[in-house]
Amino acid sequence: EGEWKNGLRHGEGMYKWTDGSSYSGQWKDDKKHGVGVKKWPDGSSYDGEWRENKKHGKGTKRHANGDVWYTGDYRDGRPDGVGTLNYTNGDVYTGQWRANKKHGRGLMTYANEEIYEGEWRVGVRHGSGSFMLTNGDVITGEWINDKMPLDMY
Repeated sequence: EGEWKNGLRHGEGMYKWTDGSSYSGQWKDDKKHGVGVKKWPDGSSYDGEWRENKKHGKGTKRHANGDVWYTGDYRDGRPDGVGTLNYTNGDVYTGQWRANKKHGRGLMTYANEEIYEGEWRVGVRHGSGSFMLTNGDVITGEWINDKMPLDMY
C-alpha cells in the first residue's frame, strides 16, 4: 500500500513480506530509501534512514523487548561513524565505528564496572588508552592488539 511510480513503490508506503516482516516509510524505485521503520517477525526493529535498501544515516536498532541495541550512524547497512552499542551482557560502547567494528576513539563501560577509554582499531583496543579497574586503579598507556600495557613486559 502506498505511492507508486512506473509500477514500482516510490514515495510513502508500507509493505509486509510473507515472513511477517514489514517496512513503513519512504521508497525510491522499489527500494527502502529515505526515512522508515523495518520490523522483523521476532519483534526487533530499525527506525531510521535508508539508502538503496540498506540502513544508511542515523538510526536505532531495537531488540524485540524494545531495548536499544545500537543507535547512531550507519553506512551500507552497518554501524559506521559514531554510535552506542548496548551488549546483551550489560557492556556499553560509545564511540567511533568503521564497517561494524569499534574503530577510532571510544568509551567501553563493562558490566563489571571497569572502563576503557581510548583508541580502537578494527574492533580491539589499540593505541593510547586508559583502563580503570573496579578497585579504582588506572592503567594508562599504549595498547597493542587488545593487550594491556602490563601484559607487554
